[in-house]
Amino acid sequence: MGAEGPRRVAIASADGTALRLLEFGEPAETPPVLFVHGSFGHARVWDFVVRELPAGMHCLAIDLRGHGESGWAPAPDGYAFERLAEDVAAAVAVAGRAPLLVAHSMAAAVGMQFAGTRPGAVIGCVFIDIDPLAPPHQITHLNEVGANSPKRYPAFERAVARQERATAKATPDVHRHLAEHSFEQRDGEWVERFDPAFLQTLRQWDVRPYLRDIAVPVLVLRAGIQSVMSDAGYDELLAAIPHARGEIIADGTHQMHLDAPAATAAAILRFSREIAG
Repeated sequence: MGAEGPRRVAIASADGTALRLLEFGEPAETPPVLFVHGSFGHARVWDFVVRELPAGMHCLAIDLRGHGESGWAPAPDGYAFERLAEDVAAAVAVAGRAPLLVAHSMAAAVGMQFAGTRPGAVIGCVFIDIDPLAPPHQITHLNEVGANSPKRYPAFERAVARQERATAKATPDVHRHLAEHSFEQRDGEWVERFDPAFLQTLRQWDVRPYLRDIAVPVLVLRAGIQSVMSDAGYDELLAAIPHARGEIIADGTHQMHLDAPAATAAAILRFSREIAG
């Protein structure tokens, strides 16, 4: 069993957006680990990975703006990568020292830009299953999804069923956990905690110009099943980032932190010990 907790910490981004941060464990000699979720996610998607890490390991997980219990962006351009990077910076400040940054999917692209433009902010990075250049069809799909209002269900079990469809390979416990933290009761319904404008305003990202400026060690994790990352994207990250190595989580999908948390945590822990040593 991993770190106990979590404790809720209220912080604010540079533009004043209210953010929620979770903190597990206490500051220790080993570097803290900062987890950042992807689109539709929230801080609690990392619970199953944290539980697989050593007890007391200092871990933090943030709700990015528009997700979980954090505030929604105050302006139309409020979901630009620069604003999301400021959310990450606010969380890094709470860590007390340069953390190991673990970022999933779209947030991994944000993390690449963050690490490439803020020398010394992190001690290392784990980027999970995303290309540095977003394919146009991926952005089109996400924009279309964002055009819909947040999902609403009359019963909690319907919200659980939604999570079963989204993370089919995960366990029933994971599905219920996700439903509990992805939805809130409002006016007799279970309503998704997510600002659709996050996806409506998403534009094609290209963080390749930042890769060679990432001076810290990097682990690139790729899913062995249903990977969103392309072969070309995987190879490009390993070639362009000066101190990068890759690893494939054979039994994990793009949501490896939910359907293969033990293997994902083991890879993160090995890497954490490498850079700490």
